[in-house]
Amino acid sequence: MIGGNASAEEPQEVGAEESTESGCNVVLDNRLKATGFGTKKEYHAYVKDYLKALLAKKKEKDPDADYSKWQQEASASFKKALQNFGEFEFFTGESADPAGMIPLMEWKVPEGETDEVPYVWFYKEGLKEEKF
Repeated sequence: MIGGNASAEEPQEVGAEESTESGCNVVLDNRLKATGFGTKKEYHAYVKDYLKALLAKKKEKDPDADYSKWQQEASASFKKALQNFGEFEFFTGESADPAGMIPLMEWKVPEGETDEVPYVWFYKEGLKEEKF
């Protein structure tokens, strides 16, 4: 339309809006994919291997450090996850690396609230800081 007023004309159909995905921002922003474990025993086996790998990496950085406290804390954290196994959703990164961290997500209603919100668990020792 040359020299015309587009708003005075019949409205033109605009292409369909881009589809949007809704869900937990942490999951969407990090492109995590749902995965799962059939049984607690499978998850326990994963945890055992994952903790060994984390400990090996820590020992590479500081071979003389005492890691007994870290091992106790990590074991306690994973034990809590095992106790509430049925409450969690499990995720993996885009690479689906079997040796990578499996973040956990549970939905809870915070005290004083009425809506459920997601709580995503990452094991601090398995994260790598990246600067943008």
